[in-house]
Amino acid sequence: MLDAIIDRNQPTVLDVSDNEKYLTFSNFLDNNLEIFEMSSYEELKRYRGRSNICKSQ
Repeated sequence: MLDAIIDRNQPTVLDVSDNEKYLTFSNFLDNNLEIFEMSSYEELKRYRGRSNICKSQ
């Protein structure tokens, strides 16, 4: 695993943009949408990703 996202209350719908640059998801209990710009696989691999930071939280 190279990357991870820590989310809020009960994410329900996930969608990736056609160009695979953005990830959108809804938080059912928070009643909102979040949009993330995703790093390319090559960039994550080059810097060994961010998942180790998320695992330590």
